[in-house]
Amino acid sequence: MSLIKFRGRMESIRKWECGSLFMHYKKGEPDFARIHRLDFFCYVDPKTVGQFTGLKDKNKTEIYAGDFVQSGGMTLLVVFSDDKAAFSGISVDDKASCFYLHDIIDPDIFGGTGCEVIGNIHDNPELWEVQK
Repeated sequence: MSLIKFRGRMESIRKWECGSLFMHYKKGEPDFARIHRLDFFCYVDPKTVGQFTGLKDKNKTEIYAGDFVQSGGMTLLVVFSDDKAAFSGISVDDKASCFYLHDIIDPDIFGGTGCEVIGNIHDNPELWEVQK
């Protein structure tokens, strides 16, 4: 069974929190978001919310939508792909090549030693720039 949880950044102190998500919409747009845990809840920036993929990298770091991972010499942005109905990684080099996240974390399929989380789109937007 997959663990369904989310991560969001509290803008006031730029701290990440994980837990259940409550998202409030106004006129079809996210108005505010709260991350809930057993002991408390906090407001987070709705633009920073990412879902846990259920997978971990080679260092046992949880992988969320919006994370950057390196695997097989490539840097990829983790997203949920509607057309694949799965979490995928988009290459930062061409912003088009898309790979199933399960393949990316498997060193036998993707090569190398497995993937590693190296940042996320909110804290490290420069990683989305083309790497040369």
